[in-house]
Amino acid sequence: MSESQVIQLRQRRGWTQEKLATESGVGVRTIQRLESGSDASLETLSLVAGAFSVAVSDLFVSMDSAALTEQIESLETRSEAQQLTRDRTTAAW
Repeated sequence: MSESQVIQLRQRRGWTQEKLATESGVGVRTIQRLESGSDASLETLSLVAGAFSVAVSDLFVSMDSAALTEQIESLETRSEAQQLTRDRTTAAW
């Protein structure tokens, strides 16, 4: 995978790893692994990107795989569609 921007994004906000874990809904150890360059699931990446209010692709300096880029874009599209559905359901209540 490409070089992670998670540390830089976290530090720009003045967040600790614990704060990012809380904001994203993942464990501190997951944040530590992500920051050390370990691979993460697309769901984890989506949660972390959501905490930063950025696209998943913004978590990395560059993408080294066209297939991964397509998967990320697909995940973001599905996530947006799911959020719209949740928003409509909530508004109906």
